[in-house]
Amino acid sequence: MTLTLRPATPFDAPAFHAVMLAAGMDARSSWTRTTLKDLERSLLAPDAGGFIAVDGGEVIGCIGFRPNGGQTLTLNRLATLPKARGQGIGTALVRAVEQVASERGYEQVLLAVSQFNLEVIPYYERLGYVVDEAADYAFRSLGSPKPVVMVKKVTQRISSNLDQRCDEIVGKLAELRKLDPNCLIFGLETHRYELHPPLSEEELEQIVRHLGIDFPEDYARFLRTVCNGGAGPDYGLFPLEKSLRLAGPLSTSHPFPHRFAWQPLFGGYDYGELSKKGELSNYMDTALPDSQSEAYDAWHDSYWDSKHNSGCIQVGDGGCGHETLLVLIGNERGNMWQDSRVSDAGIVPLKDSGGKARITFLQWYEDWLDRSIREAQGKL
Repeated sequence: MTLTLRPATPFDAPAFHAVMLAAGMDARSSWTRTTLKDLERSLLAPDAGGFIAVDGGEVIGCIGFRPNGGQTLTLNRLATLPKARGQGIGTALVRAVEQVASERGYEQVLLAVSQFNLEVIPYYERLGYVVDEAADYAFRSLGSPKPVVMVKKVTQRISSNLDQRCDEIVGKLAELRKLDPNCLIFGLETHRYELHPPLSEEELEQIVRHLGIDFPEDYARFLRTVCNGGAGPDYGLFPLEKSLRLAGPLSTSHPFPHRFAWQPLFGGYDYGELSKKGELSNYMDTALPDSQSEAYDAWHDSYWDSKHNSGCIQVGDGGCGHETLLVLIGNERGNMWQDSRVSDAGIVPLKDSGGKARITFLQWYEDWLDRSIREAQGKL
């Protein structure tokens, strides 16, 4: 396949329309009622447009966009021919529209999923879109059920800020290396400030297309400009390839299930005074009576079910079996969590230095650097 993406012109409308009709949409959807004239009006509306994917002169994919107010660009009419699916074409088309949104200064990209096509929601979640029940969709078809609206923030607008932060991280790592030449800071004896070579943009794009998933922008920028694993909090960062291998298939196919700290207690076990204070004991080291053993085994199997850490990857080793997680899919996308089930403390969100707000990958890494520098200077 020799794939080319280019902006759609008025002359491309018939081929664009043909791909739409070949996509196999449910006959009850307004999509199937879209005429060629409807499509032309949509593509030629002020500030609207689209892209087509071409292979050997044949149009095999398409996507449209149009403004939805001053802050939002609507993505619509994404389709690929059935024979061309599973090759990352849809992801490339979505990214083309997101790039338009970035260049034109929109704050978010919005799309509407037909009630007759809900099976595509996980696909968009993998690309970073989340369901937003409060979002306004201006182009709803009045003859169809209310669609599911999904949005994605246009993080590319802060690219220069991310570049600056990554440059500062490289400088702070060099400063910390000078302050702590004997690697006395916790965890540094394992990686000793080693930085694995960054991924090229082409290498990361190949992974994205293969998995059909987009990574949070700050993490992707870090992989491209700082390192692909090495020096970092606790026992260091894993290369992306290892993170994906450790996480398994649910990491890139199902949303992260938690919004709040999660720790189901075993019903028959006495957690003592700690549980009464809203805290948890570190280990269940008291033997259970035989009458409870079977129930505990069932609870244990459920507790360790891999579904509880789906939609995320393990980016680092927290030590003693604790896993540091970056959420890829769902409402917690971009936030850092910790899987501490090994010590019966559940799966919990990591917070900023004030202990209140959620923390993203770069914030988590920067906090570690700043704290380590203060420690090496004797200021902690």
